[in-house]
Parts: sequence; structure tokens; C-alpha cells
Amino acid sequence: MPRQVRCKFPITARRRTCVRITPYIDSDTLSSKYQGIKFKENAVQRPIQTLLTALILSIAIVLPTMAADNETHPAAQAVLDFNEAVTTRNMETGLALLADGGIQYHLHPAHPGMSVDHPLTEDMTAMWTTVSALLFATTEAYERHIEILDVRVDGELAVVWTLTRTVTRREGKEQTELEFSEMYFLINKDNGGWRIAGTATNRPVDDISVG
Repeated sequence: MPRQVRCKFPITARRRTCVRITPYIDSDTLSSKYQGIKFKENAVQRPIQTLLTALILSIAIVLPTMAADNETHPAAQAVLDFNEAVTTRNMETGLALLADGGIQYHLHPAHPGMSVDHPLTEDMTAMWTTVSALLFATTEAYERHIEILDVRVDGELAVVWTLTRTVTRREGKEQTELEFSEMYFLINKDNGGWRIAGTATNRPVDDISVG
């Protein structure tokens, strides 16, 4: 009967389980001649197995430790919390997640009627204070659904990419939905907590005129 040896080793960020089948020959059924051959094979196999084990362990050491799928980095959580605050119309919480002096980048006008020469940058806190007041007054509901696509963290800096879907409901009008990408730049200055210091988006033009 074959002898099974179970082994566990991290090949990637997730642990894999392997089963190594080692041929085993009952010595009682073999002559001394064949037992000698078995001894020579093992003498060659052992150094190879030792070398492979050392190689696998070295790979495990240098591979980065990845967070589990159900874990969210605090920088990404700050992005989720901010958008949840906008959805629930709790702007006191939302504005508290914005860094002082944070920048909103405008690649294109967000609404019909806005100037095509709109400045590229705007103070983020001032913008969201104005936008939220207008948005909440003219809509029955405005939802921002966020999917975290990528998170890069280096010390006190982080960049979070999202796929954002907005749902807008206004009285007497059909529900409108938009889907677009956003980039959030966050800082954790002096370990004071992650704050959004800049955002850019490829959001298409909305159908709500402000002109």
C-alpha cells in the first residue's frame, strides 16, 4: 500500500494543502538485492527532497502577507464610510473624514449648465458642503454604492481605487443611475486616522442642470 504524507506550505498568499505519495515496498516481500536498490534510490531522493523543502520555505518567507478577503484596510474603510455618510445624508460625519486643505479634481463639468472652463481643482470640504445642500434639497434619495478595486499603502500615504455607482431618485422623475471610477488619495498624518486628501473621477455628466 502507498504511504501518504500530508504537507502544508504557503505557495501563494493562501495556504494550499498537498499530498505527497511516497512509494513504499514491504521489505518482507523483497530479496536483499531489491532492498539494496531501494536504499540507493532513497539515498538520491533525500538530498533532492531536502533541497525542495528549503526552496519552498525560502519562497514562503519572501512572499508578502496578504490580508484575508473579508478584511478592509482602514484607508479603504474611510472611503466607504465617507460615501455611506453621503448616502445617509450625515454630512457631519462625512466632512470629518476629509483632510484640511483636501482637493477635488474636476476633469469635466459634472452638470449641464456648468462652465466648461471650470477650474481643475476645488477645495473638497467647500465643494461637498455646497453640493450636499443642493443635492439633499432636490432629491428624494441619493445613494453611492462603492466597490473597492485596489488599495496601495505606503506609510502615511494611501491610494484607493473604486468602482462607484450612484442612484438618484427625484420626485416625479425616473430614477437615474451612473457608474464610474474614482481615485481617492488619503493621508494618515502622525497616525491621526486616515483622511481623504484628494479625489478624482471620470464621472459622466449628470442630467441635473445647475445653470
